[in-house]
Amino acid sequence: MLQNGFLEMNKKVYKAIGAIIIKNNKILLIKRKNPPLGYACFAGHVDEGETFEKALIREVKEEGNLDITNYKQCFEGFIDGKYSTNNSGIYHWRLYQCKVKGELILDKNEAEIAEWFDLEKLKEIKLGKIWKILFTKINLLNDKNLNLKKQHQGKKL
Repeated sequence: MLQNGFLEMNKKVYKAIGAIIIKNNKILLIKRKNPPLGYACFAGHVDEGETFEKALIREVKEEGNLDITNYKQCFEGFIDGKYSTNNSGIYHWRLYQCKVKGELILDKNEAEIAEWFDLEKLKEIKLGKIWKILFTKINLLNDKNLNLKKQHQGKKL
């Protein structure tokens, strides 16, 4: 937890990434099969020695068989691990808005289904707790937000 801008020293810090994939004013979400349950974007831990960007590319490929063609970081911050898979520590999150190519083939060990949802109806979806927090932080649940809904010039791969 952050206290006066500093992380509590007794909590382990984990690194995590999330891939926000938006196309035609719709966002791609998976219904998680494992805790934390609910709808989420493709996401995962950053492995030891791996960069956030390499983890992003790996997780999107592993979970959805998609190749990232372009990405742009849209959030970085620390969130209490009580909303995460292992329910402990502190998570250093980075979210990226991504453009992808390829045929979506879902990893059925990770998710039940993948669906495209209208951004305007995002508040009505049963999001996982961490995704409610993350989407709130980037104003994606705010009707007035246009930042992620617009096309972007990200890093091409």
